[in-house]
Amino acid sequence: MKITLDLTGILAIWGAVLSTIAIFWDIYKWRTSGPSLHMRVSTGMVAYNMPVYEGRTLIMVSVTNRGDRPTTITHLNMAYYDTWWKAILCMKPSQNYWVANPNTFQQVPFELKPGIEWKGMIEQNSEIEIWAQEGYLYATLNHSHNKKPMRQRIVIRKPKSQ
Repeated sequence: MKITLDLTGILAIWGAVLSTIAIFWDIYKWRTSGPSLHMRVSTGMVAYNMPVYEGRTLIMVSVTNRGDRPTTITHLNMAYYDTWWKAILCMKPSQNYWVANPNTFQQVPFELKPGIEWKGMIEQNSEIEIWAQEGYLYATLNHSHNKKPMRQRIVIRKPKSQ
């Protein structure tokens, strides 16, 4: 059996290959579209030029939307796990804490547009420091595009003695 390809057959194969690539490209674009949030937690931050937080030590939660669509930040929480096993498996936390007013300028609910950063503040007191050192303390952020909250561990390091 001899197979011969004329110009029509070659163009048909070329069209089939290009259309297959185009379909996979559209699937990739669809899967990667929407908000893409990046969360950071900074501890030991001292506030200046902010009358509400002046002189207090804060935990700052920063969230940046690197995606192509906006999302709405609904609330900021903290979750405390007493064992590493519960923390790793994302089981029910031992304690949940709601941060009522994490930012006086960008109040929740806050629409986080692409390329914009939102910051939430939590006062870092001795009780939170104990939770972070004795167990596993996480900052959790709820937003409108996912049922499951984002979470980032809060690690408070003791300052080195001189």
